[in-house]
Amino acid sequence: MDELVRVILRILYYMFIFWIIELIFSGFRNRSSYNNRGQRTFDEGFEQEEGFSSRYDESSRSAPSQLEEAFKVLNLPTNASTKDIKKRYIELAKKYHPDKNPNDLEAQAQMTMINNAYDLIMEHRK
Repeated sequence: MDELVRVILRILYYMFIFWIIELIFSGFRNRSSYNNRGQRTFDEGFEQEEGFSSRYDESSRSAPSQLEEAFKVLNLPTNASTKDIKKRYIELAKKYHPDKNPNDLEAQAQMTMINNAYDLIMEHRK
């Protein structure tokens, strides 16, 4: 009888250790569903259930507004062709390039915005 109790206690001991380890490591996995303020996100667990990656989810939520801003920076309609986008990018890059506007911080900031807008649009077009 004593031997049976020892075996049961040993099994319970290992189950407890396994449970503690699982809690520690599952806590690290679940932290991805927290936002930058440590709060749970609204769609927690959606990625795991539906099979979508969180990167796809985030980009699909914020892409339209960022994409519209990018087209506004380039002063183009959202249905512009890739050729028109590239042509407009080259025009603006020539105008605001740091080599043509040395020591002009506004031109440098504008050039950065143009580059970011062009990269975002081209990334979206892939």
